[in-house]
Amino acid sequence: MYPSIANWHAKAPLRAEFQMHGDLGVPGFVERVAARCPGLPDGVLALLVDGRTCLDHGLLRPAVVLMGVAYESAVEAFADSLVAKKLLPDQVVAMKAAARIGKVKAMIDELVPATTPMERDRRFATHAAYDFADALRRRRNDASHTAPSYGFDDREEIEELLISAGRHLPALWSVHVD
Repeated sequence: MYPSIANWHAKAPLRAEFQMHGDLGVPGFVERVAARCPGLPDGVLALLVDGRTCLDHGLLRPAVVLMGVAYESAVEAFADSLVAKKLLPDQVVAMKAAARIGKVKAMIDELVPATTPMERDRRFATHAAYDFADALRRRRNDASHTAPSYGFDDREEIEELLISAGRHLPALWSVHVD
């Protein structure tokens, strides 16, 4: 069922807020994410575009799957860089997504200093990004099975997942190891 025009207008302030902060529907979204995430693999960006395309066509379940895979790909790439720098054991590469996210999240306090208020905010944002990564992983996993625990008929929920993924991705990716 499509939202009524009254419902659409009632939510205009909310839509405007999303657009100010990087809504996936605003032109140039992927370019802004790429600019905020230098070195992010091209495959992640392609999956973001594909997820948005699915959403535009009302394919909510595939949109969640693609966004989840995009996010997991970013976590994998970052975990691989930590393994290459010998900050994580080689076994992390072969771990399932949940375990990999947990291993990387456990390293945040070592990788992100928190001596100034700005650094503490950055550490908090990075923890939030990895918490979101795990939540999105669970939702993506649910979308990949024949009997999902929750439906995929709430467009607003899926839009919020996609928008949140775009907002959290820079914090997830920004933890650079020198």
